Amino acid sequence: MDNNFTLAFWYTILKDINKNSASGHLRLINNVIEDAKENSKELWIVLQDITKAFDSISLNFLQLTLKRIGLPPHAVQCIINIFKGRKVQIATAFELSPIFQAEDGID
Repeated sequence: MDNNFTLAFWYTILKDINKNSASGHLRLINNVIEDAKENSKELWIVLQDITKAFDSISLNFLQLTLKRIGLPPHAVQCIINIFKGRKVQIATAFELSPIFQAEDGID
């Protein structure tokens, strides 16, 4: 990966979220942006909105879209690899669901 390229993935674990404030996350994003500016690095920030967790987007469609907006090929592949072959378990109010293989797409 090119040294001047910074790829930032944001993983948010639901139990660690302060639901009343996004200031910590915004501060972190701001710090990454400032670092990229100060060190003349290219920066792509990829965020996943999981508010509609079961509205799926095909991985093929996601890959084509990322390429169309000009994301470098290695970054596109990193993002696609995050979603390929993953297993899912759902936390309900009573218990965890059985683990199952996710289908094609971002679930």
